Amino acid sequence: MQAAAAADSSPAGVRRWVIDAACLLPAIAVTALTYYPITHNYFFADDFLNLFKIVNDPLLQYLVTPNGGHLLLTRNAIFYLTFRLFGPSPEGFYWCAFLTHLVNVGLLYWLIRRMTSSALLASFGAASWGTSPLSQGSLGWYAVYGHVLVATALLIILLPAQRLAADGRSPSRRLQWGWYALALVAATSFGTGLAIALLLPFVLAILLPHWRGRSWRRPPLVSLLVVLPALYVGLNLLYAHLADDNLLARTPWLALFSDPAGIVGLWLKLICFGLTRLLLGFYFPSWAGAPLWYVVAAAFAAIAVLVARRAPPLIRRQLAACALLTLGCYAIIATARAVLVIAISPRLVTELLRYHYVAQLLLALLVCIVLARFGPLLPATAKLLLLIGWYALTLLSYARFAPAIDHHDTARAGTALAMATIQRSIVTAPGGQPIFIANRGFAQLPFDPAQFPGWAAVFTIFHPVNHTIDGRRIFFVEPAPEVLAAAKRGKRTAPLLISPEQVKAKRGP
Repeated sequence: MQAAAAADSSPAGVRRWVIDAACLLPAIAVTALTYYPITHNYFFADDFLNLFKIVNDPLLQYLVTPNGGHLLLTRNAIFYLTFRLFGPSPEGFYWCAFLTHLVNVGLLYWLIRRMTSSALLASFGAASWGTSPLSQGSLGWYAVYGHVLVATALLIILLPAQRLAADGRSPSRRLQWGWYALALVAATSFGTGLAIALLLPFVLAILLPHWRGRSWRRPPLVSLLVVLPALYVGLNLLYAHLADDNLLARTPWLALFSDPAGIVGLWLKLICFGLTRLLLGFYFPSWAGAPLWYVVAAAFAAIAVLVARRAPPLIRRQLAACALLTLGCYAIIATARAVLVIAISPRLVTELLRYHYVAQLLLALLVCIVLARFGPLLPATAKLLLLIGWYALTLLSYARFAPAIDHHDTARAGTALAMATIQRSIVTAPGGQPIFIANRGFAQLPFDPAQFPGWAAVFTIFHPVNHTIDGRRIFFVEPAPEVLAAAKRGKRTAPLLISPEQVKAKRGP
C-alpha cells in the first residue's frame, strides 16, 4: 500500500492523475449540460402513486409493494427516505437522480480506463453514455430511479472485479459479501437489476478464472440463483398478506411466453436500437429506422467477434461478460413486455426510453473494449484530436438536435389546479361547519380510483394536516362504494372519504 502511494506521488503518477482529470472532467461537464434540466422536472404518473402510498399505507406494506413485475424494496426505501427529507418537493428528488447519474458517469470512466488502459477512450465512452438521449426515460421520471441505482450497483461490482481479473487474484470473503449485497440492491431496485443479479455468478466466473477452490466447480455466488427467486416470491407474498392483494395469483405468467417470436423480435430490436442510438447520439433522423439499426448492430457484432478471436484471454473475457449482461438486460425486458408492446404498437420500443439505461452502459463498455484493439494503429496525437473533434461535434449536435426535456408540466398544472380548487372550496365553505369537498378524478394519474382516489389522494400528499384546517373537519365526498371500501384501509383516507349519505350526519343538527 505504501508502495502504491509512493508510485502515485511520483512524477509519472502525478502525470497520470492530471491526464485522468483532463479526460474525466469533459465527460462530466457534457453530461451535466445535457441533464441538468431534469432538476426542474415535476412528479409524473407512478410518482404520485408512490407518494400517496408513502403517506397512506403502513411503512412495511409500502416498502414491499411491487409494481409492473419489478421488486422494489430498495427503490421504495430510497423513495420513502427522500420524501421524509424533502417532502412533496420534486426538486430534491430530481437532484438526487441527476447527481447519481454524474456519479455513474465517473464510475464508468474508471471502469473503461481500467479495461482499456486508455483515458481518451474512457472519456469518450463515459460521455457518449452519459449524454445518451435515451437516459431521459430513467432520469426524468423518479419512479424509474431504481434503474439508475442498478447501474451504480453494477459499476461498483465490476470495478474491483476488473482489477482482480487483471491481477489474476481472487476476491476476499469481505468483497464477495459486498458483491452479494449489491446484487440484492440491484435486484430490488428495477427489473434489469434482477437480470444482473441472476447473471452475476456467471459473469464473475467468466471474469475471474483464477477464482479457484472448492467453489470453482460451480459459479461463484451461485446461491443467488436460489435466493433471488425465493426473495421474489416471498416479498410478493408478504405484500399480498399486508395489502390483501395477491399480485402473483393475478399475474398471467403463461401469457408472458405466449409469443416467443415476438419476444425474440423485441429483444433484437432493443439491442439494435440501443446500440444505434448510442453511436448516433443526439442526431437521430427520421430515416434512421429499424433496417439501419440491424445493419449497425450486425456490423458491430462482426467486428467484435473478429477482435475477440485475435485478442488476449483477458479481453475475450471482458467482451463475453459485458455481452452476457447486455443480452440479459434486454432479455428480461423483452420477456416481460413483449405481449404488451406488440399489442399496443410494434414501434413502441423506440418510445420506451426507460428500458435502455443499464444496457446502454454495457454497450458503451463493449464499444470501448473493441475500439481499444485499434488504438495502436493511431498515434497519440491523432487519438487526442479525434476525441476533441468528437466532443466538438457532440456539443454542436446537442445545440441542434437534442430533444427537449419533458418536465411534466401538465402534471404540475393539474396538481396546482386540484390544490387551488380544494383551497377555494375550503375558503368559501360556510363557517362553523365541517368542510365537504366533492371528490374528483386526477387526470394526471388515470389509475383505478380505488387505488388512487383522485383529489383526495392529492390532498393527502400535499397537505400535512389530514382532517382539520383552522379547527374544521375536512371530508371528501365519494359516491363509489369500491373507492370508499379501499379508503378504509388507509391511514389518511379512512377518516377522510365519506359517502353522500354520511354528509347529513356529519353536518349535525
